[in-house]
Amino acid sequence: MIDISVIVPVYQVELYIEKMMKCLQTQTIQNYKLIIIDDKTEDNSIEIVNAYKDFFGDRMVIIHNSCNMGLSMSRNVGLDYVSKHRTKYVTFLDSDDWVEERYLEDLYSLAEKEQLDLCVAGIIRYEDETNRIICKEMISFGDDVYSIEDCKALAIINPCAYAKIYRFEPICDVRFRSIKRSEDTCYLFECLKKLKLVMFTNNAFYHYRVRSSSLTGAMNDEKYISMHEGFAEIMPLIADNNGTKIKEQFICQVFIRSSVGGVCRLSFKNMKRRKELEKEERGFLDQCITEWRNNTYLNILSSNFGGKKIIALKICSTLYKLHLFSVFICFYYFYNQILGKDVRA
Repeated sequence: MIDISVIVPVYQVELYIEKMMKCLQTQTIQNYKLIIIDDKTEDNSIEIVNAYKDFFGDRMVIIHNSCNMGLSMSRNVGLDYVSKHRTKYVTFLDSDDWVEERYLEDLYSLAEKEQLDLCVAGIIRYEDETNRIICKEMISFGDDVYSIEDCKALAIINPCAYAKIYRFEPICDVRFRSIKRSEDTCYLFECLKKLKLVMFTNNAFYHYRVRSSSLTGAMNDEKYISMHEGFAEIMPLIADNNGTKIKEQFICQVFIRSSVGGVCRLSFKNMKRRKELEKEERGFLDQCITEWRNNTYLNILSSNFGGKKIIALKICSTLYKLHLFSVFICFYYFYNQILGKDVRA
């Protein structure tokens, strides 16, 4: 029986796709269907995938996009396929990463045992050129089953599409938005509105390949504006949810992705812009994320959880309120760009 749909968009990854295919071939469970989305790749990636046809047989389908659609829209092509060929769970992989042989079993067995709607795996981020481990994420959130609304960790985890398995039925109509940054965050929180139970494996079996050591390369003004547009668009949908706790989680994620990550990354490209970007970001928060000042996770006076990361977020929020966030930008520039350190949940 096919219980899991594994969606893997493929574009210009001929140097990496073989490793991912071998990882999928050696998974300790094989009750999954592999959905490869050829996003009009111009290299030999699909030829490499085709070499595994005999092994997977009808458990692998390759869908060819008519044009290059990008990662999120390619994932939507996969989701459309799953909507027509239903499986119990759906998960996403990035084709230039790799997973350990117990990866799918770890997620699936826990989801089945605890009847979860969402199960989250740990991640090892490593530098491609040196194989240096940058950090490990999502490995210290305990072994309890949480209701979605009461899971405080959702406010600070990596909202990436990968390293998670979703029960498909409740979220069958959710799709990734066509924005250029933080589309994963929007997808996760649109899903969370429809889900009930979540748990963490705390096992870092997903290996995320960082192809460049530069933190600035993934952000530009166009992506920054697009991220604002996406968050502003989804905020009313989150606010309409019956429970306010998911909205609180979402606001914290917006602050992490945009107010800290986005502003810092753009500032690193031109440190003279840091005060201008701080002012622009505070305006966005006040206009579109109106409850950020009193958010449970960001207010210095509210109860604490999550250790150093939450404390750091509260400090950043306070600095924004005092018009002093540019001071943090200078500190983080030294910590990240000079010392090469990274901070993850």
